[in-house]
Amino acid sequence: MLIFGKQPYGPTELEFELWILDWLEKQCYDTLDGLGIPEDIQQYYLGFAKRLWERALLFTQDTFQLEKTSLKTEYVMRGLNLTVLEAIQGHIEEAAEYKRTHTYPPVYVPPTPSAFAYFSVTGVVYVEEGAYVIRSGINLHEEGGYFNRV
Repeated sequence: MLIFGKQPYGPTELEFELWILDWLEKQCYDTLDGLGIPEDIQQYYLGFAKRLWERALLFTQDTFQLEKTSLKTEYVMRGLNLTVLEAIQGHIEEAAEYKRTHTYPPVYVPPTPSAFAYFSVTGVVYVEEGAYVIRSGINLHEEGGYFNRV
């Protein structure tokens, strides 16, 4: 249905970009917290993530491998832990692949049998604060878990 010549509402490129960046930031913070990195040091690892994200979108294959190695070397020389950098690197590569293929990352649905019976989401569902924002095309089951967009 067109209203005044406009397309129906749907995710825009900006909305998709923000979704990916939000997902990536959460993954990085979860990894840093899980590895016991102090909060005052986390900003330096996120600086690495930002710079690697830019390179992941610009380069692929061999050139990207060289850029990764160069950037990791720079940050190790600054005193950051290589193991932590490589853990963050995995999230960035995954997010870049989602961005290139224009697919959404999986959504985690916590196991809450009383709240989620088996159903399919057919539209865009925005859940209240403290819950997850769910996009169309996701099947939820009462056992919870990770679900990909379909």
